[in-house]
Amino acid sequence: MGGPGERGTANSKPFRRERSAPALGLDMTSYRNRGSGDEAALLFAELPAPASGNADALAAWVPALLAMTPDDARVLIEALYFGYVHGRLREALLGCDEVTTIRAFGRVLRDLPEELLRGCVYDAMHESPEDVRRWTWTPEWSLLSQDEDLMVMEDALIPVLFEEAGAGCTKSDYVAGIAAHHARDQAHGALLRGPDALAATLARAGEWSKLAFDAGASKEASYLTRLAGYRVPEQVGVEEVAQRVFDLRRCHADLRNTPTVRTVGDVYEALLVESPWRRTLHVERATGRMWATDERPASAS
Repeated sequence: MGGPGERGTANSKPFRRERSAPALGLDMTSYRNRGSGDEAALLFAELPAPASGNADALAAWVPALLAMTPDDARVLIEALYFGYVHGRLREALLGCDEVTTIRAFGRVLRDLPEELLRGCVYDAMHESPEDVRRWTWTPEWSLLSQDEDLMVMEDALIPVLFEEAGAGCTKSDYVAGIAAHHARDQAHGALLRGPDALAATLARAGEWSKLAFDAGASKEASYLTRLAGYRVPEQVGVEEVAQRVFDLRRCHADLRNTPTVRTVGDVYEALLVESPWRRTLHVERATGRMWATDERPASAS
């Protein structure tokens, strides 16, 4: 995740370019550091303050910021960005719950022109589901320099990802894809743990498919619905087994790699993983019941 620009240091305090004092004459150092600053007071002193319970009024902030000089706008945008990622605006909107507040400020960040967000870059792990919600709305917040998607692949966070995708978060396509990826990897792993584990995993996929549908994530909803459908006993043929291989491969379907399905008695077999060891999917022809086995080379045992 994230594009070019400065990154935070190992202690998660963002690095910033030095520049001359902004036109508003404000001290910009206090709110750049974790645990300090009063961003809400600064923002509400310079931008239209919404009435109690009216989070939608923050939509007026984008045109108000665009009407300012670039220097003035950047002061307030940095206050908004760093106050937001550090969670210091969670009680800033009177009469609004935390999720409503997260989305209201997030929409402002989402709708700002990219050039006004230059220098707003943050690298830090999430510490709560609320952090994850903020992360979905925040441009240039990276949880990890590589494989950050793994940091939110938890069953408990899948509803959070789909809920924020449905609310229109900045990273909606990305986070919906992460949720489907998690379901895929969970189902793949459950194949090795037996039918009961697989059934429970596929049942969760069915629950998540409803969340994906509600979020408008049609591709993910279709995939999760199909995955959940593999719980239902049914007679299967070679084409159905090939589709199951695509759906149960780890990480992605690898559609260019068409599986070879062979018949062994009353069971179909096809490779799920070819290296560093061979993992075979077994599917009962009469019922569609599935499991997987590994054939590891002697050096890996």
